[in-house]
Amino acid sequence: MAHLYFHCTNAHEALRDRAGRDVPSLAEAHREALALARLVMDRVSGLGDFRDWRIHVEDEEGSELMLVPFTFARAELH
Repeated sequence: MAHLYFHCTNAHEALRDRAGRDVPSLAEAHREALALARLVMDRVSGLGDFRDWRIHVEDEEGSELMLVPFTFARAELH
């Protein structure tokens, strides 16, 4: 189990995950990132076009483990 952080960013803005969450595997972290992207796109319309948004999944030391574009979350729905 790893404690990971899911930060949402584009070229101009960043929504930092200050709490993080415990995730049992990288596969689960990827699923969590996709779910977060869908949640943000559904609930935060003021952020505009989401094509440039990404989720940076980091460990407790700040090392990036994966980068998940928001567009991956929409592609999964089709």
